Amino acid sequence: MTSKVSVVSTIARLSLGVTYAAIFEKGKHRPEDRYRDELEGVWRAENQMEWYLRKVRPMHPYLDTEAPGAIVRLIGLAQGDNVSKAQPKQKSFYQAYGKEKEFTKSHIDTIYQCDEDVPPSRLTKAVKPLCSITCDLDIPYHALEDLDGANGRKLKMFCYEIEMIPSGASNEFSILYKDVKLASQDARIEFE
Repeated sequence: MTSKVSVVSTIARLSLGVTYAAIFEKGKHRPEDRYRDELEGVWRAENQMEWYLRKVRPMHPYLDTEAPGAIVRLIGLAQGDNVSKAQPKQKSFYQAYGKEKEFTKSHIDTIYQCDEDVPPSRLTKAVKPLCSITCDLDIPYHALEDLDGANGRKLKMFCYEIEMIPSGASNEFSILYKDVKLASQDARIEFE
């Protein structure tokens, strides 16, 4: 008699994510990542990582293994993310525009990978590009959402989601606008 074995989840052997610019927080972000966002009138930290899938997850959200003198103890780490076909992950982002001529009719996002046990909170040499997602934007500038910028300036913003759908040894990354898929890209990954 034979029995079927079904694998419903696996543990990632690498981390997958995207970069973004966070609101700068002293003590959390590095001074060299700080820049002034002139459109919105705020200080931001560039090249921060938003991980969709982690090889190993720190148990404390502010554990920064890249900080000078940081010590990572095994007790402070949890097993990597379980990846299941039934659990897509979606994260929201936006791009602000001050003028219509700044709004291009295409959008590109890069998916990054890292094989370090604990992925860094920011873009480092350990984080490598895996693939890019490019989508054409068939959206008129006036249809973008409104955003109040610095000094009462009226801005527009392209609000979108990047979704990761695990599927066996690969993941599909998609850019969604108002729940409509604009583009997608498969990313092959390894599991333990």
